[in-house]
Amino acid sequence: MDATSKNQGSEVTTFTLGTSYYVSSDIKFMGNLIYSDVEGPGTAALVGDEDSGMGFSARMQYLF
Repeated sequence: MDATSKNQGSEVTTFTLGTSYYVSSDIKFMGNLIYSDVEGPGTAALVGDEDSGMGFSARMQYLF
């Protein structure tokens, strides 16, 4: 199915790079670097003129 037909929809390309660090068997730190690029007629619905961007997420896990 073509999501960009009839001047609707978008095509999104996303890349994610992640890593984990084990401090001990009970504690783990995790991080993700995310890149996204949006193309197509659906970009008109985006806020502002940004059609690509990068993000970072981090979390910590403690097993008890």
